[in-house]
Amino acid sequence: MGTLSWLVRGCRLGFVFLAVFACVSGCQMAAPAPKALFNEYRDKINETGLALAMPLEPLKVNAAFPSGWQPLPLQKNPLYSHQQWRSPTRRTGVGVTYVHMPLPLSTKTLVWFAMNEAGKKTNNGRIIRQWHDELGREWFEAENDKYHMTGYVMTRGFDAWINYCGYRMTEPMEPLEIQLGTRALDTVIPLSVMETQQIQSAKAD
Repeated sequence: MGTLSWLVRGCRLGFVFLAVFACVSGCQMAAPAPKALFNEYRDKINETGLALAMPLEPLKVNAAFPSGWQPLPLQKNPLYSHQQWRSPTRRTGVGVTYVHMPLPLSTKTLVWFAMNEAGKKTNNGRIIRQWHDELGREWFEAENDKYHMTGYVMTRGFDAWINYCGYRMTEPMEPLEIQLGTRALDTVIPLSVMETQQIQSAKAD
């Protein structure tokens, strides 16, 4: 499947606006989840069907993706880095987007703006639902004429991530692939919250 360009493009076009919006709206920033909570959560994830977790320096995360899925070329510019892993059927994909923000912004602000911009640039783009979890991740489920996406925005200081699993709306769904992709989303952990020995161990593997 294609990249999440309709969402990423919205972020790219609007970060100047976001900086102003954050200042004038006075939105309160939620405290980042403690490192220990991230690592405790990570240890409980069912990794069946996933490859070994590995550090991805350009994306500033450690993650485990489905075994046998193809990593597409890294897309990188001064604003963000994005990479997607595509299933063998090419109908399902998991992606990670890392953004270094000009100002620390809330997850709700980022989801709101990205989805608002995406809706302007695609036919029938809409948010189906939105929720947050104990790790401070702002989850969203959205779709347009081509893709259905489930993902989340996560922030720590000036760093933000938009991570997602999506599938093509125009082709038959692959439930097992979607399950694997969704499970992989849960393994995406910022390198900044991982213990040094964990990162070194992942590199050694």
